[in-house]
Amino acid sequence: MRRPLMALQLVSLVCLFNLASATERNIVASLPGFNAALPFLLETGYVSVDEDNGAELFYYFIQSEADPRRDPVLLWLTGGDRCTVFSSLVSEIGKQFGL
Repeated sequence: MRRPLMALQLVSLVCLFNLASATERNIVASLPGFNAALPFLLETGYVSVDEDNGAELFYYFIQSEADPRRDPVLLWLTGGDRCTVFSSLVSEIGKQFGL
């Protein structure tokens, strides 16, 4: 049980460090079929988790619309090898009205 928790913490730190050094090329400014400016900051990219074998994790980073400096960061992993998680991201996370 301890190893998976340590691995998750390591991946979280790697993601946060990579997000902190984001460049404009990682920022998504528009989405197909959505004919307006995005109402939130959306960033996508890859985080290397095993350089020797070329393993990477693809991420979506959606900045909090409330208070990004004080709100917690949620790391949510799903899917599998070459499996898209966008539909899960949209249908499972969505807006929350009181937890």
